[in-house]
Parts: sequence; structure tokens; C-alpha cells
Amino acid sequence: MSAIPTGLACAHAYRQAHGHLAVPYECVTEDGFRLGAWLRGSAARPGPGECPKPPLSL
Repeated sequence: MSAIPTGLACAHAYRQAHGHLAVPYECVTEDGFRLGAWLRGSAARPGPGECPKPPLSL
């Protein structure tokens, strides 16, 4: 199964159980899916049709 459907299903189950999606980075589901890492990584990637944002310069 692809990571996107698995991640969405796990995120939905987490929200149903906890009432929020503030998932700790270290969160791993019972079947071994790294939900916290997946959510953090997917938030950083641009969606379809979006341009990647250039890195911030300090």
C-alpha cells in the first residue's frame, strides 16, 4: 500500500482517538507506520501544482 493512503488512514484514526492531529514526531502506529515523521515530512513537501518555496536566508 502507498504511504499516502496509509498515512491518511492512520491520521484519521489518530484524530478519532485523540481529538487532534498534534502528533508527536516519534509516534509510530501499532503496525509500524511512522505517523509523526510522515506528517512532518508531508507538511514540508509542496502539493500538486505548487512550487517549492526557496530556503530562507538569515
